[in-house]
Amino acid sequence: MKTFDFILFTLLIVLSTTNTTNAHIINVPDDQETIQGGIDASEDGDTVLVEPGKYFENINYDSKVITLASFFILTGDKAYIDSTIIDGNDSGLVVELRYMEDESPVLTGFTIQNGRVNGQAGGIWTQHTNPEINYCYIMNNYGGKYGGGILVQFSSAVFNHCEIMGNSAIDGGNGGGIFAHWSLLILNECNVSWNNSESGGGIFGWDADLFINNCVVQKNDTESHASAIYLGLDIDESRHIEIINSTIFNNTSAEGDVIYSGQFDEYPTILNTIIWGNTPNDIEGPIQIVYSDIEESGGELGETNIDIDPLFINPQIGNLNLQDDSPCIDAGDPESPEDPDGSRADMGAPHFTQRTIRDIDIEFDSLMFIDVQTGLSDTLQFSVRNFGIIPIHLDSLWIEPDNSPYEVINNGDSEIDPESELILQVVFLPEEEADFRATIMIASNDPVEEVVEIFLTGNALNVYYSDSQLPIQTVLSPIYPNPFNSTVTLNYSLSTSAHTSINIYDLSGRIVESLINRRISTGNHNITWTADDYPSGMYFVKMQAEEFSQIQKIILTR
Repeated sequence: MKTFDFILFTLLIVLSTTNTTNAHIINVPDDQETIQGGIDASEDGDTVLVEPGKYFENINYDSKVITLASFFILTGDKAYIDSTIIDGNDSGLVVELRYMEDESPVLTGFTIQNGRVNGQAGGIWTQHTNPEINYCYIMNNYGGKYGGGILVQFSSAVFNHCEIMGNSAIDGGNGGGIFAHWSLLILNECNVSWNNSESGGGIFGWDADLFINNCVVQKNDTESHASAIYLGLDIDESRHIEIINSTIFNNTSAEGDVIYSGQFDEYPTILNTIIWGNTPNDIEGPIQIVYSDIEESGGELGETNIDIDPLFINPQIGNLNLQDDSPCIDAGDPESPEDPDGSRADMGAPHFTQRTIRDIDIEFDSLMFIDVQTGLSDTLQFSVRNFGIIPIHLDSLWIEPDNSPYEVINNGDSEIDPESELILQVVFLPEEEADFRATIMIASNDPVEEVVEIFLTGNALNVYYSDSQLPIQTVLSPIYPNPFNSTVTLNYSLSTSAHTSINIYDLSGRIVESLINRRISTGNHNITWTADDYPSGMYFVKMQAEEFSQIQKIILTR
């Protein structure tokens, strides 16, 4: 439990910096076996902290203004969202937050799945409450008339960085992902995808204020209207609706449109948004659309809009990042807030980063070959990584000057996918005794730096071995004298060039001195250990050379 103790300590520090007084942390399953047990034992202001696991529960906040969170709240590691699951087991609503007027309970860092309710959403139901829901995956839930995944009713709900996926409002229900009724719904940087319903496949608003900011709404479908977003009203025409810097892509409606709006007093606004690839791509109702990319708009939606392929990187697999030459980059409203990179607002989400740091990353800026025998060779390897969002293609590799005794070997592909790496080798083949300096030049399609460099230094020695003199095996020779007093010479042989380490350990297994930790060329070598600063006693010498490993006992006497 040492890991949890550290995390608990960290959370206590976090709580101590807030205005919360007398707040407690309840751990599940250490303090309470179930999440509901943790909620039941809590009071307003407490935090129920849940360790990774799958919890088959249908939980109710019971009007308690608390924070319910996974370890994601402490680490920011999204793996905790995947591994901390509240599973409704197809037997009811998964999370209920009701009757906390003007209060803001918090839900952070969970997968909420497999809820099933007739009539209302199966994943989350918030009523007369103002919850903040952060970094949650709400998926594979089933509801009815009032939503599939989430029902927001008489509430002001904020969803930040949530994935709302694969939910269904069955039996003619509306709002496959979210149904908002007489509420304020704010979605920031959320992904609403693969949901389905009769109308409003992704989002269904009914007499609701909606603010949709930097969101992706894609691959939702409906049997009737509004495959992506339905904006309806009954008696309240004064609602305020904004869809800003979002992407609405590849949604499908069997009969109707991608977005539908009723007759509000103030037209809903769509700004800096891409609406593309939907079937059909029609937009019904009075909506003000500006600085947006609308497929098949026919120039009828205003001078600030465009109808040009946005050039997503790989829309077939849902990667809606913009290519470098997308017409949507820096094409948003010039009066809008700047993108995080300081450039003019883009159309769509996520925003395109004007890169000032290269995507291509070289493992080493320099490589050094030490004491390589002339007539022989030594080889080092290094990796080239791609930290960008598009493939990096290595156009060419060369060495300057071209008459230097180095060679670059690429046994792999020349294209490096995002978050991948390519292993290359450089061989040093000196024919004369000298110090050699050169530079590897790597040219690629990196958008910031087309050519990167690795500096090479090689030291060649005129030491010749006959075939009979070359070591036939790698070995640490028996240590002599042993016992020794103060100083001892360790002799070792390498049959091939290898990265070699020789370390001295005491009886507790602690390294007391590292004698060598670098690449050594083929041959017979020695190194001296001066032990003046160490007490008498038994020590161990360990030699490691690639796959070879050998340990010898040595005794120091005074």
